[in-house]
Amino acid sequence: MSIQNDLRLFGLSEQEQQVFLLLAQRGWSTVVQLTKHCLIKRSTLYRILESLIHKGLVITQVGQKTTFYNTASIDSFEGMALESENKTSQMRNSIEKIKKHLTSLSNIKLTETTLLYYKGLRGLKQMQWKIREKPNTEVVVFDSLKWGDVVGADFAENLRQINVDKNVRFRSISNSEPSIAPDGTTSWTTNKKYTTKFYRHRLISRKILDIQQDIFITPDSIVYWGVKTGDEVAVQITNIEYAAMMKQIFEFMWDKAKAIDKFGERFKINSKG
Repeated sequence: MSIQNDLRLFGLSEQEQQVFLLLAQRGWSTVVQLTKHCLIKRSTLYRILESLIHKGLVITQVGQKTTFYNTASIDSFEGMALESENKTSQMRNSIEKIKKHLTSLSNIKLTETTLLYYKGLRGLKQMQWKIREKPNTEVVVFDSLKWGDVVGADFAENLRQINVDKNVRFRSISNSEPSIAPDGTTSWTTNKKYTTKFYRHRLISRKILDIQQDIFITPDSIVYWGVKTGDEVAVQITNIEYAAMMKQIFEFMWDKAKAIDKFGERFKINSKG
């Protein structure tokens, strides 16, 4: 990664990067001196310097007839990173408050059928968040085993940790999947707490059920999650009766599926992680 890309992470535009690096090279300089070494107009240069001062990356020193500029301490970047982390933490803390407020504003009743449709990778990721939004629940899935590759390994691991944090249990039926060792070791995740406490799976023959796409079933909705390349879609039907009926179909298939390791049984009622 070039230094320009590094500076861009801290919100510096191309011109701000140019001026900042010029100051770092020259040290204390006036605007007149800076204009001799860059192609930026003087009026624009003043605005750039003010922006860098506001970011805490440039300091000033007032002389008798003019103002001198220089780069601030490197610790300024540490401060910016800490400020960003604090803001991210505050945003995360506000998510639940926003959800509760928006829910209170909604006139939609659970007895009404609602339909949500998402297309593209961003939509698929958003729907995976929604599947896990209610804590202390069980989600069952007809699993094509393709979803992790679609959203990426890092995002998939984050989702598994959300399952652990929110006590969301997953039971999966698939056509093929590596077994899980007694200590939770498997080839597709490093989160052993997830594999031992929050995930159960069984295999079913393709002759009985050929699983080409994913169907997630939550307590009140069915999510059709398409993983076909170029046609990535997610459709959520919220209806308690539909979800209950699909759950019965899943349980029928679960009884016909095969446990390949010790993690092939149903979760114990009221079991906690």
